[in-house]
Amino acid sequence: MDTLPPRVNYGYYSPIPASSGIYRITCAITKKFYIGSAVNLRDRYQVHFRRLRLNKHENPHLQRAWNKHGEHAFTFEIIELVLIPFLIEREQYWIDKTQVVKKGFNIAPNAGSALGRKHSPETIEKIRESNRRREMSPETLEKMRQSHLGQPSHNRGKKTPPETREKIRQASLGKKLSTETREKLRRASLGQKHTPEQIEKQRQATLGHKKSPEAIKNIRQAALNRHKRPIEEMEAIRMDYASGMTYRQLAKKYVIGSTHLVQVLEGVSAPIKVYGERKAKLRVEKQEARQAKLQEEKLLGERIRADRDTGMTYLALAAKYGISKTQAGSIVKGEAWI
Repeated sequence: MDTLPPRVNYGYYSPIPASSGIYRITCAITKKFYIGSAVNLRDRYQVHFRRLRLNKHENPHLQRAWNKHGEHAFTFEIIELVLIPFLIEREQYWIDKTQVVKKGFNIAPNAGSALGRKHSPETIEKIRESNRRREMSPETLEKMRQSHLGQPSHNRGKKTPPETREKIRQASLGKKLSTETREKLRRASLGQKHTPEQIEKQRQATLGHKKSPEAIKNIRQAALNRHKRPIEEMEAIRMDYASGMTYRQLAKKYVIGSTHLVQVLEGVSAPIKVYGERKAKLRVEKQEARQAKLQEEKLLGERIRADRDTGMTYLALAAKYGISKTQAGSIVKGEAWI
């Protein structure tokens, strides 16, 4: 076997061949070692010792021994050169023969996999926390989306067994989504259109379902709020549209439907500040118009009754004022337009 110290400058020549084979990393002080296989032994040697020097090696046992005893206590040895198809088989042979899992630094008892390796509760919690906080960049998400375009779903054509559905239903009972999660789901669904088949399925699924009073109240309040927006926000929407933003981008940014967005851009929608004033003004205008109409009818009724006193017939009154003969009779008798 070729034994190499960890830090030796060989210049352009390295005695480690760029071949496939089985290697061993040994601690000269404790006599413990690590066995592995590599398609390129030279590259694997460099990767191992570089990560150990950076204190970022994936094997905690080997890293702790390196930190304790120092770099010069470790050597890299080539056990045998092996063809690539037989690497895993020969690595398993040396793992079993040397019992390196019990006596050395190896963690997994099976070559080429992590089967049999058990993480501590602290490690499991760290992995869970790191995965939970991990957020992919918009560029990565877009690349993933593009890579899946045109590919059929792996679940297409498969039907979930009733037992699995029941387990999923039981597991989700009592769970409530947070406000942030609901907002993300709502924003993600903005601008999406359902196919006629999906609409029909949803309609069939909701037949016979009755909404609670709270749900009805929330739906009504949401409908009211959709048409009330601050003046500043409406101006910002128009400015963003003028700068080149699309309808879909505006809808996601301001959480607004396409119909209401068109109304805002065309100046039809009323903002919050003038919504109440406009409603009150319309009410006053209606009352004033009704009072004016009643006053006009009262004056017209007095003229009709005066003409009747002069001897005009009901037929002549109907022709003069553009009303029916029966209506003229009701006005003269005081039953209307008093």
